[in-house]
Amino acid sequence: MKKDYNSLYHISWKEKKQYLCEVCLDKEIQDLLYECMTNHQLKSLLHCSTITNVIYHDALKNLYHVEDFETMEYHLIMMNSIFHNSNYDHVKEELLERICVKPVDLKKYCVIRHLINFKALDFKKLVDTLQVHFSSSYEECAKICLIENQYDLAFQYMMKLDYLENEAMMELMHSFSTTYYLLLKNHYASSLPTYSYQLAFS
Repeated sequence: MKKDYNSLYHISWKEKKQYLCEVCLDKEIQDLLYECMTNHQLKSLLHCSTITNVIYHDALKNLYHVEDFETMEYHLIMMNSIFHNSNYDHVKEELLERICVKPVDLKKYCVIRHLINFKALDFKKLVDTLQVHFSSSYEECAKICLIENQYDLAFQYMMKLDYLENEAMMELMHSFSTTYYLLLKNHYASSLPTYSYQLAFS
């Protein structure tokens, strides 16, 4: 299962350094990055606006060339932790508009949450909006709730399903609440179609 939003932002300075070395195309700046042996040194280097601007534009090039949502999420996580400017805010707004195409599933959501002011939003309203206005299925909404550790809300969406074949979701719910797990098992069992058999007489 993917990590929740808060866990993703526990980024060490070494991880930031590795990312910056990967995206930076300027050899001189790369050498300066490699020489950073502490978080303080890395921060001091990034305080130089000239260096940061060069790295920022290289980072944008990498972001625009990603081919899957998982890689895009990684780039957004790192960029969000490093860059804070109006141009980047505008970039995120444009990306959000492109990605919010119906239906929004878990993969898209995992990118969307890095393009918005996630912490300032009411999570329940966010998921309800995805379900109502962006055609997210009940199962996808439940998955979104589960990765953000919103198990009570996940349970509500899972109860709206007649049946769920995803055992991993059930096991995850079981690890959180045996009561919810048993209620879901009973709910799905009662939702299974009953078959009546008619004997054929010749």
